[in-house]
Amino acid sequence: MNTCLVLGAGATLANAESFHKIRFESKNPPLDASFFDKIAALGINVPRQLRNYAQTSPGLNPFNRRVGQPSPSMEEFFRDLFIDFQETVKGSEIAQAYEQLVNIYLRVLRETTDWIGDGKYTGGSVGRLLANAAESSETLNVITFNHDLVIENEIEKRARLRSRWCLQKGYGKFRDDLSFSTSTSTNLFPSHGTSCDHSRPINVLKLHGSLNWYILMQGRSPSLKILSGTGPTKIVRCTPRRVVPRT
Repeated sequence: MNTCLVLGAGATLANAESFHKIRFESKNPPLDASFFDKIAALGINVPRQLRNYAQTSPGLNPFNRRVGQPSPSMEEFFRDLFIDFQETVKGSEIAQAYEQLVNIYLRVLRETTDWIGDGKYTGGSVGRLLANAAESSETLNVITFNHDLVIENEIEKRARLRSRWCLQKGYGKFRDDLSFSTSTSTNLFPSHGTSCDHSRPINVLKLHGSLNWYILMQGRSPSLKILSGTGPTKIVRCTPRRVVPRT
């Protein structure tokens, strides 16, 4: 039997709450409607350019809300800024605001999901779901728009699952013009080797990308083409189980 699981942000949050019975505002992962609350809870500074954009844009300013006001949709705010970003030029305030928003998004995900990958956290709801589905399936496909590494970590924590997934074979098929390499580090996800058994594969299909996928670029700031997804296509896949903070 072949099985397909579709996991969204709610799955990541549910997995975190498997370990924290009481939802900690600054520790557990965000949903679309709680992303901006998470920024405030983590004490993340919002740079001037991003604040200016939010102040002059239609709709509720997510960074300057009164108590009791609803949180704007993260996806709608990202969409609006991305559309404006596509029509701007390098170095403009809008280009800077978009890069700042992407960096904040990465930081929020790191700070709210990295801890779940710790080996001491076992028995999470996502892991149990994966294990149950894989037990009765010759092929298990997991489709997700999430960027975090919760699914990979839950696979790695289970001996019965980890041999069925690895970095080189476990993310499905990519375009032929993309090339990949893996870094060396401690606490690795498994690379393809003799211990792999892909006769009953687990495929993690991350349609929006993953926090352990990086592209090479020159300089500290990405170009407009890189941020818009139209730049160089070579991807470097890093292998640490925990996301590497940007330096």
